[in-house]
Amino acid sequence: MVVRLLVEGVVTHLISAYAPQVDCSDADKTLFWDRLGDVLRGIPLSHDVVLGGDLNGHVGELQGEYEPVHGGYGYGRRNAEEETILRTCTAADLAVVNTFFKKKTEHLITYRSGRNAT
Repeated sequence: MVVRLLVEGVVTHLISAYAPQVDCSDADKTLFWDRLGDVLRGIPLSHDVVLGGDLNGHVGELQGEYEPVHGGYGYGRRNAEEETILRTCTAADLAVVNTFFKKKTEHLITYRSGRNAT
C-alpha cells in the first residue's frame, strides 16, 4: 500500500510492506521484491519515501559493503533475505534507519520462540 502526501510543498510516499516469511516459496519472495522494486522505481527522485513494515529478514550487525544504508547497530548475522533488503535499500537510496541507533540488547530482539531470537 502506498499513500502519497503533500505537506508544505514536499511530496512524501508512505509505503507499507509485508514480505513473505522465510519458509514461503522463492517465487512468492521474488514476486514481492519485484513489485516493491517497481513501486520504488516509479517514485520521482525529488520525492521523499518512507518504507515501513516487516521485510522478514535480519540485516545483521555488520555493515559490510552496505555502509550507506546500514548504520552498524543491527543484531546477529545476515541471511539471504537481508541481502535482498540491503540491495533494495541501496538501489532506492533508502536506509535501514533502526541500524543507525545503538540500543540495549533486549531492545534488538523483537521475536522469541524457544531458543530462537530475532
